Amino acid sequence: MLIRTVARFSFIASIVSALKSYMLKSEDYEMLLKSESVDDVYDVLQRTYYKICFIGREKMDVESFERRLYEDYFSTFDKIYRRCPKASLKVMDAMYLKHELYSLKMVLRALMSGLDTEAALQTIIPVGKYDLDLCRSILESKSIQKAIGSVEEPNLRRTLTDLLKRQKDSLLLCLLEATIDRYSIMNIWKTLSPPWKSLSPIWKTLSPPWKSLPLVWRPSSYNFKPFSPAWRSLPPGSHKFAYRIVGKMADLLNIMFILRSKYLGLDADTTGCFVIPIYCYLPPSELERLIQIPTAQDITSLLTSGYYGKLITRASLGLDIDQTLSEIEVNFDRYIAKECLYSFQGIRSNVGVIMAYLMLKFNEISDIRAILFGKANKLPVDNIRRILILHQHTTS
Repeated sequence: MLIRTVARFSFIASIVSALKSYMLKSEDYEMLLKSESVDDVYDVLQRTYYKICFIGREKMDVESFERRLYEDYFSTFDKIYRRCPKASLKVMDAMYLKHELYSLKMVLRALMSGLDTEAALQTIIPVGKYDLDLCRSILESKSIQKAIGSVEEPNLRRTLTDLLKRQKDSLLLCLLEATIDRYSIMNIWKTLSPPWKSLSPIWKTLSPPWKSLPLVWRPSSYNFKPFSPAWRSLPPGSHKFAYRIVGKMADLLNIMFILRSKYLGLDADTTGCFVIPIYCYLPPSELERLIQIPTAQDITSLLTSGYYGKLITRASLGLDIDQTLSEIEVNFDRYIAKECLYSFQGIRSNVGVIMAYLMLKFNEISDIRAILFGKANKLPVDNIRRILILHQHTTS
């Protein structure tokens, strides 16, 4: 049975590796950056894999092209899904739900910022149930309650509803987004994890927002024995790659949330209720220490001496707090992307490689969007380069 499962993962891993070979190369990025206009960017992309986005139309406006980019991404997602071994389908479902909930976050952000419907739709990626029709309906209603009511996951919907009733000030959007991020990451983690029977004591004392969400705790070591037969259907090594990616994502989301909470003036007790209760290199004791520090600047100073110190140091020198948060977020995205690339080294017959490719593909589309936005707004090349995730060639 195990040999058969490994063979199935080897098949999908070969497909994913082939798809990865079609991603943009360094020279493609440089040609895109040297383009003088959006039309020049289109000309470069037509010589790459993304020529399929131009089928039927050689030229189009930026918004229409972005839609085609995401349509291609989710078409690729579907092709991979249909060929995945049964053991990995729950992981894929959880990743797809994360995309759907990201669309919900964008809808909530548009509602809170007061954007008109058409302008808001240009900022939203329609995914799954959050298609254009539903997003438009929610935006036209101008109702946060309707947006939250659209959530199908009962635990998440209940938590968001309770939060909306309790929190009415400028902190609401930050806490709604933190709750959605937490649920998304924990949901992916749960699909990878055997049914752990104990939690670290720090999480047992957290206040009510935790009580309505299932908790899954990181094992003390990657070398563990599974408790259920279903877990054994994943090939050896799957958990190592996937845990490393998702665990570090949780670390970095927690750091960003704590920094933002300090910037917005959220008290320590409330902040502690919204951190993600899984980790890779930021255990509960370290998170508790960060939460108790009074300012974002002091937190960045402390983090520079830790595991993620290089990411913080490069971002925080000589910048104000808004720029610091933005730079740190970009550095974190680059770090996770490098972790995804690392998953392709060595044995690839594991679910972590599938996750890694899809995340890299999504990052590539984000990079193309950034370049298109930069060229449309006549931004300097160096400004565009700073926000790219997958390409960091230093010469202009």
